[in-house]
Amino acid sequence: MTRNSPQEQRTDAARRMLEAAKRLFAERGYDGVSIRDIAEAAEVSKANVFHHYASKWALYQAVMEHCAADFSALLAEQPRADQGTAQVLACYTAAHLRCLLEDPDAARLFTRQLIDQADGEGRALAENLVAQNYQQALARIQELQADGRLRGDTDPALLALLLGGVNMAIFQLRNVLPRLAEHDPLEDPDAFAEGIVKLLIDGILPRE
Repeated sequence: MTRNSPQEQRTDAARRMLEAAKRLFAERGYDGVSIRDIAEAAEVSKANVFHHYASKWALYQAVMEHCAADFSALLAEQPRADQGTAQVLACYTAAHLRCLLEDPDAARLFTRQLIDQADGEGRALAENLVAQNYQQALARIQELQADGRLRGDTDPALLALLLGGVNMAIFQLRNVLPRLAEHDPLEDPDAFAEGIVKLLIDGILPRE
């Protein structure tokens, strides 16, 4: 029987702690979770948790930063040179939606912290991380505009908010969407993103 090395065991333990903490913080909020809860869910000792993280707050910070980094990595991917403007926007929109749907605990954690919690360190941390990712998305749109691939009077900030906001609405309504929409965005995020971008680019008024 092959045994994992001590380094691999430590890495696996740290991963389990992050995943357990993310799920519990998303379900109960920061104040509703103890280090004991996280240790039990991750199947490690409390001492092991404190070996990796100096405090519950340090673990919470690590969870939030890890979640934000996943989306940041998606935005950092370079589009293919042959992709048109609509394809670039649709690809990022679909990638963002998948990020929300594939890691609902992360999305719920940020939503809980930003909407449900009073002002404090946790909210400030969430706001800063969301702002960083928003600025990254905004910079992408501004690059398209600078290259002449978007009209000069397009508001890049509004476009970034629209695309991100639509995805957040889809995430929040994901459990009832099959009864609300003829075409369920959850079944094909790519087609949904393409449709949203086409609607933005073509508009809704009849062509003359």
